[in-house]
Amino acid sequence: MINKEQAIDKLILTTISAVQLWSGEVSGQIGDGKWENSRPHNHYIFWCRLNVELGATNCVVRNRSYWNHGPVKNNYGIVGLMNLKWTRDDLVNSSDPYILRGRMIKMARMAKAFARVLESEEAYASRHMPETLQQAQDGLFLNMYDCTKRHLPFLTNVDVIEKYYATTYDKNDLRADLQRIQDGMRNIITFEQYKSESPSTTEVNLSITP
Repeated sequence: MINKEQAIDKLILTTISAVQLWSGEVSGQIGDGKWENSRPHNHYIFWCRLNVELGATNCVVRNRSYWNHGPVKNNYGIVGLMNLKWTRDDLVNSSDPYILRGRMIKMARMAKAFARVLESEEAYASRHMPETLQQAQDGLFLNMYDCTKRHLPFLTNVDVIEKYYATTYDKNDLRADLQRIQDGMRNIITFEQYKSESPSTTEVNLSITP
């Protein structure tokens, strides 16, 4: 008999920042972004229904009773997301040539600072964090065109500002986390295998739907 723990397909990642990147960006790029038109047409379903856990090994843990209903595609170039660039026309309105890199770094940095997965509004707000502590203290984000009022309590919170700028996270950390995700998606094992290799895990209360 399969218990509740065995009945859920899970993506296991070894850093909280990688878990945040999956929930806040990567899964969306698979279902409704860079890979939305990939084949087969149902490639995204398995990935966008996964639960995510923080654990000791980057892998996908499959429910053995549904072994034949696993992913139909897992060769996404996840690391390449950090190098996607704007088109020439779009670049006119952006000082950053990379579409996703900056916002992924800020979001992952915030999650690392608080050692937890961010709420959706927190994740969105985090992309507005200025580059330096002084800019944040000066309220630079108050004049950002797409920074709505609902984000200001979070962005101006002293605890948020202090923790964020006391935490380091750069493009090398981003590359490493995206590599963890890419490796995990290609390392598919059974529940029994995972439990024998990693007897203790911490579950992140997060379920992503397409």
